[in-house]
Amino acid sequence: MKKIFYFLLIIISANIQSQELSQTIRGKISDKYSGMPLPGANIVILNSDPIKGTTSDMDGKFRLDKVPVGRVSIQITTLGYKTITFGDLILSSAKELVIDLEMEEKYTELNTVVVKAQKDKRESINKMTTLSARTFTVEETQRFAGGGDDPARLASGYAGVATGLQSNGIVIRGNAPKGLLWLIEGVEISNPNHFANLATLGGGGMTALSAQMMSNSGFLTGAFPAEYGNAISGVFDLKMRTGNDEKREHAFLIGSNGIDFSSEGPFIKGKKSSYLFNYRYSTLALIQPILPEEAGIIKYQDLSLKLNFPVKGAGVFSFWGLGATDNQIHKAKEDSLDWLIPSDNNENKYNLGFGASGVSHKIILSKNSNLATTLALSGNLMNVTEKEYDNGKLAPVQKLLNNAWNYTFNSVFNHRFSPTHNFRAGFSATDMCYDIDISSRQNPEEDFLTNYISEEGSAMLYRTYYQSTVNISDKICLNPGVSFMYFALNENYSVEPRLGIKWNFLPSHSLSFAYGKHSRLEPINYYLAEKAEAEIITKPNINLEFSKAHHFVLSYEKQIGEFTRIMVEPYFQLLFDIPVVENSWFSMLNLEIDWYFNESLVNEGTGRNMGIDLTYERFLQKGLYYLATISLFDSRYKGGDGIVRNTRFNKNYVVNFLAGKEWKTGKSENNLFSINGKISIYGGDRLHPVDEEATFLSQEMVYDYSRAFKDSEESAQILSFSINYRINKKKHSSFWSIHLINALQENEFEGYTFNKEKQRIEKNEDPFFIPYLSYKIMF
Repeated sequence: MKKIFYFLLIIISANIQSQELSQTIRGKISDKYSGMPLPGANIVILNSDPIKGTTSDMDGKFRLDKVPVGRVSIQITTLGYKTITFGDLILSSAKELVIDLEMEEKYTELNTVVVKAQKDKRESINKMTTLSARTFTVEETQRFAGGGDDPARLASGYAGVATGLQSNGIVIRGNAPKGLLWLIEGVEISNPNHFANLATLGGGGMTALSAQMMSNSGFLTGAFPAEYGNAISGVFDLKMRTGNDEKREHAFLIGSNGIDFSSEGPFIKGKKSSYLFNYRYSTLALIQPILPEEAGIIKYQDLSLKLNFPVKGAGVFSFWGLGATDNQIHKAKEDSLDWLIPSDNNENKYNLGFGASGVSHKIILSKNSNLATTLALSGNLMNVTEKEYDNGKLAPVQKLLNNAWNYTFNSVFNHRFSPTHNFRAGFSATDMCYDIDISSRQNPEEDFLTNYISEEGSAMLYRTYYQSTVNISDKICLNPGVSFMYFALNENYSVEPRLGIKWNFLPSHSLSFAYGKHSRLEPINYYLAEKAEAEIITKPNINLEFSKAHHFVLSYEKQIGEFTRIMVEPYFQLLFDIPVVENSWFSMLNLEIDWYFNESLVNEGTGRNMGIDLTYERFLQKGLYYLATISLFDSRYKGGDGIVRNTRFNKNYVVNFLAGKEWKTGKSENNLFSINGKISIYGGDRLHPVDEEATFLSQEMVYDYSRAFKDSEESAQILSFSINYRINKKKHSSFWSIHLINALQENEFEGYTFNKEKQRIEKNEDPFFIPYLSYKIMF
């Protein structure tokens, strides 16, 4: 650590400079609901001396030149709208700060103007969300310790959320990661992670969308509004930013994980069309020595892009896309004398891919209405083969081909009936296509593979919804709505009412309540699972209904000054119509990963999650921020045998504390140096007790399923920290970063194995210490 510290001191001292550097801030101001531009809005740089500001033109556009680089805060005011304050934005010498701002109209019952400041991170990007929501920024994914430029890992610092080390699968309030809804540009997409669904359904290694491509995005953890359907645990609402339409800008990153290159700018200077793309390639070769031996050779790459085409009188057309490929190979050791661990005689090949692309169009229909429409394609491709040595030859153990892709049409209509009533309605149709072929050896004595599914086809999923925001007074706001979902494969449907109410009963106090009925389609392969009965192949699960849940959430928030808040959220979730196996402990609520499944399921299972989330947060101000969260919860389920048990993900508690300090450096204070830390303490996932007598008798692991999830993994203490240094020069800027995830090298439990040679049961554990050093130059 001393060497790292001295190295950073050398970098800092070598970049002291006396020249004050500046950059441009520009963007567009529009109405939050109608999308109409707002001319005459006042934009001011806070704490500037002399005061620096401007006003938006007839198209709502504004421009501020020669703003000193570093942290800047801006405030926007205009008659009849809430004042917006965006604090501590990063302004670098190599990149213009282009921001599109949406303002919310605000009137009292007497139709007089009320001006109220709001922070960009305290509320969701979706103004029809009542509670359990958070806006996160690109800069936070780069700054927060433990984030590693991955939005999913960043979310683990929020109340009610936990992730693992190997996988970024998100457990929200005791729910399985598979219940999470992923959206890009407002359209539901497949799991957008590298190595998606390999260790955990709904999770992966890291999000394939680079932070370089992201705009401010939203994360919701319960009782979400009607526009979010096909979700039972939470929502990741990712937004892609638009490229600079006036100036070409580029960035190149090299790090221990690989390389990253991005570029943006106008297609033709002077025109308003723009491009933005980012490419990443990684081999993990530099950190291979500290990875588990069974990890093998790992490679991944991804490409993201967005092309934007404003057309006068016809709205804005955009084409966006995201693609990723992943490869992992572990070769078996041929000599049996080298077989020291179970994976030594296994040869595994994993080839995976993810893709999402779409054409979007948004047009303002009138001063009170707009329409956004998207045609999209997204999907995950998975090809896995596993073999092991048997009598001197590699014999197949399992084969998994799971290709699933969706064609989606999505349209959203927004209308403002009055300053106190805003309306939104949407419709989507998704053609879910699949090509699945899953086979596995059922026991070690067999020399053949049993086929679980061999199916190719498609099924339609339809969704429509309505929701509103109604301001009863300047203190009370209602968010009613209803969602409808229909699955054509088995003609199953769900009608889902939603309601939220927020009461600002004192200037710095608010009380909110939200209810929602939510449902989720299970992975398609479980509907298509094949079972042989009397030499007849059947699909016993083809008529499964959606898994469903009622969410009840109460929220109290108190603002302590301008930059600090306390939030308390007790919640209760009642889950029902959960697929279970009759007379068995099995429930889909506990599903982590199991491709080789063909049991008959019935929608007779239930579950219950209850708990309380506590948040104490100071937003970045004067170089200091911190976030402390405590989540206490209990997650239970009832399987097909009618017994109430812990769910797999019943950790009972999650405690997080993250903080950071930032200093200005250089004679003109153009540079920024920061140190950030995070400590996470959480209970372990639940485990099946080992049946030791049966294990020694059969010489392989046997579990006591009559006491399913009775045991638990050990609690974990995960320490992560990052050191960042941003250097601004006249024509370029650079960013040095060191991230250490799991610095204490806490072991992560992976299961039990039976060591036949030593005749003992052994734990499989790996520390998964993740160091990441990078250098980025922007020009």
